[in-house]
Amino acid sequence: MALTALKAVATRGASEAASSGVVYTKPDIIVLVETWLKPSIDNNIFSLDDYFIIRRDRILKHTDTNRYIQGGGIACLIHRSLKAKVLHISTSDHLNQPEFMIVDVTLTSGSHLLLSCVYRRPKGLFLNEFFDIFSKLYPNFNNIIIAGDLNCNLLDDSYTANHLKNFITESSLYCVPYGATFHKNKCDSWLDVILLDDETKLGLFTKSQCPFIDVADWARDHGLEINFTKTKATILCSNSKLKKLEDLDLLPIVVNGVIIPYVNYTKCLGIQLSRNLSWNYHVTQIVSKVNSALHCLNVRKNIFSTPIRKLLVLATILPFVDYCSVVLVDSTSDNNLKLQRAINCSIRFMFNLKKDEHITPFRRELSCL
Repeated sequence: MALTALKAVATRGASEAASSGVVYTKPDIIVLVETWLKPSIDNNIFSLDDYFIIRRDRILKHTDTNRYIQGGGIACLIHRSLKAKVLHISTSDHLNQPEFMIVDVTLTSGSHLLLSCVYRRPKGLFLNEFFDIFSKLYPNFNNIIIAGDLNCNLLDDSYTANHLKNFITESSLYCVPYGATFHKNKCDSWLDVILLDDETKLGLFTKSQCPFIDVADWARDHGLEINFTKTKATILCSNSKLKKLEDLDLLPIVVNGVIIPYVNYTKCLGIQLSRNLSWNYHVTQIVSKVNSALHCLNVRKNIFSTPIRKLLVLATILPFVDYCSVVLVDSTSDNNLKLQRAINCSIRFMFNLKKDEHITPFRRELSCL
């Protein structure tokens, strides 16, 4: 059986997280925390025909506005090949009370699984209510999974963390060891957990499909700090694969609570990289820079001698074309033509030629071009 536990963060994130989780892992059960779902939002937001949904929304309202308090919410998406019966759903009259539900899932083999989905907000009340109810139910089951965001840092030695650790030990549970799940500068926290009844039942696990967290870890370990105002994400692949990605809602990349936006183009050391690995956009930018520089020079070209104009082109325009030109070795003929025309305009400026004058003799004179 495959389980995917995801932290959704907001309603749209819930649907995106669930959809992406299905695409990448094809799980039997998806556990979502912080769905931000409200009773006014129906299950069609997920668009997953092969799954049925069990939800526990946060239904607390502001006393002043009578609007639902934002945040919280948990959900379980269970494949239709399985059966499920809700054993308990928590009720709360205070924001700090943990949100949880306990479900009896009948697997295809006929055996039963005690599945618990839990969310405890930061600095919320302890999980005593959940622990008490779980303790009454779990002796009747041979298969147990507890998944969720408990906001008890297992990397810490605080009272809250030890409270959870003691529960794990006393219940003879096994915590999947995927380590820190929340990252801040110089501080990591293990807040999201998956608990099993037996270590031997764990086949394999992955911490995240998103490799950017590893980059954040590497940067921190090497004394570097990510500049989130400049950090962007892009997916490099062929046009055919990009077409397939357009039909998917990709999971957002979140580091330190900051969403890293996806972009179609990115600039690295002066090179414009496009998602489909073509050089069309890069060449367009080169030609734009050349034309802009020529426009500035043409305004004053009458005061420059021919040697000075040559020097100006070699110093201010040729570097645009020559910089990292090796990457253009497999560029298209259309891109080559654009660059050739930009160079031709530069030659005309050097020798003060008209647009209809033939430039081949002048090009031969300039061995550098």
